[in-house]
Amino acid sequence: MRTKIYLIAAFIYSGIISIYAQQEYKVLPESSRVLIVGTSSLHDWDMTVEDFKCEMSVAIGNPAITINNVNFTGFSSAISSPHSIMENKTRSALKAEEYPEIRFRTTTPVRIMTEGGSFSGTAKGELFIAGKTRVISLPFSGRTLPDNTISITGAKEIDMTEFGITPPTAMLGAIKTGKDVKIRFEISMKQTDKQLNASLGKN
Repeated sequence: MRTKIYLIAAFIYSGIISIYAQQEYKVLPESSRVLIVGTSSLHDWDMTVEDFKCEMSVAIGNPAITINNVNFTGFSSAISSPHSIMENKTRSALKAEEYPEIRFRTTTPVRIMTEGGSFSGTAKGELFIAGKTRVISLPFSGRTLPDNTISITGAKEIDMTEFGITPPTAMLGAIKTGKDVKIRFEISMKQTDKQLNASLGKN
């Protein structure tokens, strides 16, 4: 009988830990940025993704954390450049009207060890661009902060032709862009109000 009570207590306790350990996070746009960096026959260039969203679930332990269900969406029509010609060429190459979203989602949980609040790892998932999906590995690093914020940075080189994208050209083909671009991101994620209130015991 005593053994049964211990097993029930352990089951309830593990359920409570699971509920409170799994925390939902959303992006803080004002302190985040996503850049697309590339080359051309004239000079290097970069563009900014002005509108995007990102969500993820995190189970924070000590010293390991597990990142689940990362969902990122960037909007092709919100990719901006100081040069309007480049901006229009890029949106056209990405088929922005037909496929307005660039999406990445993880397909497996990422379990990583932390040291002094810092961590690094590789997320595996599906990247959707211009109507095509490819499986990629995305290296990243980050840190957890006392204000319930997680800061994540990383970069990934992408071959545009793997997504059926023809590298843009300008001036009747005199200026040609390289087929490889690098996506750089600096993302700040904040625990959602609902989760934060639950952890503080608020309704």
